Amino acid sequence: MSPAQPFSIPYRSLVTGDTPRPYLWMLVTGTSGRGGLVSGIVDSGADSTSLPFGYAPLLGYTTATLQDRTFVHAGGTGTASVALQPCKMYVPEIPGSVIEFYPQFIQGSQMVLWGRQDFMNRF
Repeated sequence: MSPAQPFSIPYRSLVTGDTPRPYLWMLVTGTSGRGGLVSGIVDSGADSTSLPFGYAPLLGYTTATLQDRTFVHAGGTGTASVALQPCKMYVPEIPGSVIEFYPQFIQGSQMVLWGRQDFMNRF
């Protein structure tokens, strides 16, 4: 892995009336080879990257490639389906910024969170 690179993430609103937040667009490619641009919040309180559960099949994950684990969050504990195979993400504004990660998929989640252990360790 290359050394951390400085990168400033602007606070912005995705829709009119939204509170500006540190949203970052990433190109995510799953195990299926399919992917696309995904908007998420850079979250220094998230240990690792999590996505709403609906992303799992879109990225090629099935029950055979996910494992349920308990995690701790601000409101208590929950269950995440953690990928057993990595996928890749990169910041389009930074050429060569490919990051391999094992996403956590969360039932009921509405927001992608880019976390510390995979995304932030790179920058």
